[in-house]
Amino acid sequence: MTDSLGSGPAPALPPAPPSPPPPPRTTLRQRLAELRGPAVAPHPLDARALAALAANPGCRR
Repeated sequence: MTDSLGSGPAPALPPAPPSPPPPPRTTLRQRLAELRGPAVAPHPLDARALAALAANPGCRR
């Protein structure tokens, strides 16, 4: 009783479509400079400024 209707070879799967190329990797500093814009100089943030930004992302600290 080893012969059954469903014991044939498995159907072939269609080939997977090619994956899109990964986006170009940029450094964090470069990405932040693009988001900040050319008119604003980067400056370090202290704990108070980080807390203000976390509470209000539109804060200009």
